[in-house]
Amino acid sequence: MSPRALLFLALASSGCGQALQLEAEAPRVCITLPGQPVVGAPLPPGAPSTPQTVATRLDFPLDKVASSVPKGASVALLSVELVAQSGRDFGFVESADVRALDAGQPGAVIARYQSSGGAPGSLLLRPSPPWDATPSLSAKRLSVELGVTAPPPKQAFAADAVACFSATVSASVNVP
Repeated sequence: MSPRALLFLALASSGCGQALQLEAEAPRVCITLPGQPVVGAPLPPGAPSTPQTVATRLDFPLDKVASSVPKGASVALLSVELVAQSGRDFGFVESADVRALDAGQPGAVIARYQSSGGAPGSLLLRPSPPWDATPSLSAKRLSVELGVTAPPPKQAFAADAVACFSATVSASVNVP
């Protein structure tokens, strides 16, 4: 059934003097920042590797998101993921968090990661509930700080940083 026919049925069945609430969700949009450096610190043999927290600023351009959603849409950050390149992994990471640097809640922790062992090829941080990134649309960028707590890896490598967003549009229609 076409969207137009569904709308007509919804309007016809709602009765007189009713308010009809409509909501639509846009497809998920992901932005990738390729080749972000993961700093390594070669350690001498037998040297203790004490966990440290290293913070990295990530600026995700939102042009693609802003152009794919209608005006007045709400945009939510669904996830931030760091994907290791060249067969590397994040098994050395103890914990990580993502903090907002702008968008109305500077310094707020958006999402956390806690290691459960293993050697994951990516760190996936999901806000719960999805984080409101709507204020960032006017700036056309979302700036976050990724803080990773870990002993230094044996050598530096690169990882892709990926942020995924969804958009929702809501409208209320009064039916005569």
